Amino acid sequence: MSKNLIEKLKQHTELPQLFQVVLNEDVTQKIYDEFNVSLSERTLSNLNHQLVMILGVKSHEDDYYGLIQFQGRIMGWTRLKHSYYVMPKRLESVKINPEAFSTPEFNTRMGINSDLHLAFKDKLLTSKGFIYDGEHELEMLFTKGKLRGFVYPKDLHRSQQLDIEMTIEPDVPLFKDSNFIIDVEKRMADTTYYAELAFPTLDLLKVRKGRLQYWLKLSDTNLEVPDVVSNLNDLDTHVKEVLRLERNKTKPIIESLLKAQIDYERQIKSYEDQIDRLQRIEKNYRNLKSSKLGRIQVKLWELLRGRRK
Repeated sequence: MSKNLIEKLKQHTELPQLFQVVLNEDVTQKIYDEFNVSLSERTLSNLNHQLVMILGVKSHEDDYYGLIQFQGRIMGWTRLKHSYYVMPKRLESVKINPEAFSTPEFNTRMGINSDLHLAFKDKLLTSKGFIYDGEHELEMLFTKGKLRGFVYPKDLHRSQQLDIEMTIEPDVPLFKDSNFIIDVEKRMADTTYYAELAFPTLDLLKVRKGRLQYWLKLSDTNLEVPDVVSNLNDLDTHVKEVLRLERNKTKPIIESLLKAQIDYERQIKSYEDQIDRLQRIEKNYRNLKSSKLGRIQVKLWELLRGRRK
């Protein structure tokens, strides 16, 4: 049993929040229906070792159960006992340090058997969170939104986000990729660019011009970028990131509920307008019927009906 996980689950029962875990339970463990926890249609099976979202937590006796969502689909409730709680962090663009990189054994246990040194070499990766495997802190790396593996933080080159207007001289080489393979042959006369991302330890700089993005050597510019200091253990940063993620995930839900409420109120207003119109018609009809002209008209209708018979 993971004490760290249990402590987090207890916190989430008291203060509900969305969070993620890497499942690490018995593959034969049951998943219970979202609305009927006495009904089980499947087991954990190939969901084990996957990164999933936990939409809710509830306790039963001495166990905690999480409502899991995988790839946008709600799968149901399952017991969480040995899984790995994901600590969110500020999104970072990173590259591995191939000279120091070693693949953590944790990847093999999670079913990631590829050579990460080869898979990650020269790739631009995104770091989104980390987990604790015992005393080891492992950072989670993604490409195209998919989790690719777990690495030691010390094995990474970290970037720094920028938004600085700068000038790049016409004779400075520009490239379309961070590995300087595809160079830019045609360039605009305007030498003004905006610095977006810097890797100080790799002498790399990413700039943009309009919708176009380029890479160049940081040393070929006059831009001064301070060294990046890792803040993985900064609790304040993690709390802010949790709140940011929570806000981003709940915003579309709230907007959808507000839209549904507005549509509902419009329907009610339209229905009330129709009722009001019918009531006015009925009132006008009664007033007309009770008038002298109305009584004459009613007599004429009765005479006409009598002749038809």
